[in-house]
Amino acid sequence: MLDQLGMTELWTNQDTILTMRLNTIKQRLLDHYYQSWYSNINNSRRLNTYCIFKHTFNLEAYLDNNTNKRFRSALRRYGLSSHKLEIEHGRYHNIDRKNSICKYCNLKAIENEYHFLLVCPLYRNI
Repeated sequence: MLDQLGMTELWTNQDTILTMRLNTIKQRLLDHYYQSWYSNINNSRRLNTYCIFKHTFNLEAYLDNNTNKRFRSALRRYGLSSHKLEIEHGRYHNIDRKNSICKYCNLKAIENEYHFLLVCPLYRNI
């Protein structure tokens, strides 16, 4: 792990730990974790919508400030693609992405989070 962080000298010369501040080591570990986290969400097929909005590793204020448990749960499920839109149904049943078409409109569009929120005429009024 130290080698991956570019800190091999801490293992090979353990006296270096005395001269290197603990905060520096901690910050290097955090930076490595954040980079790994950001890379993972941006390279995930499942988290397409999540990575559009999520750029920092922190609790989002809208999740903490909303006291309605049902609404908060729905937002979390939506953000993590844990919902019943066709895009998720297709993923679990090995249906090609291009065939995850919205059943509620005539647009013949993939029913993903974007379509659900901003395009589909069925949900326009809500």
